[in-house]
Amino acid sequence: MDTDNKLLKIGLAAKQYYEQAEEYVSLPVYNEWITCIEDPLKTHFSKIGFDKGKTAIPFLRFVMEKNDIGLDAFMQSNLSEDEWIYWHSFLKG
Repeated sequence: MDTDNKLLKIGLAAKQYYEQAEEYVSLPVYNEWITCIEDPLKTHFSKIGFDKGKTAIPFLRFVMEKNDIGLDAFMQSNLSEDEWIYWHSFLKG
């Protein structure tokens, strides 16, 4: 599979992962997340509030992890072995 197709599949899988977070997003979870992050993010997301911050990738990742849906496992189960290795190579720098 060529690089463009791998990136497309990886992008679609990541999109699906973060879209699933929508069912778990709530103001109480957002407030919990705010207490877990450090400045300057804490200040920024406290200032913009839930309505504007609820779609931020770091928050959505927190939501998914809180519900035992890890990105790593999700990607591995939704990508081919070749795509998984390619995606995972980026995580290691």
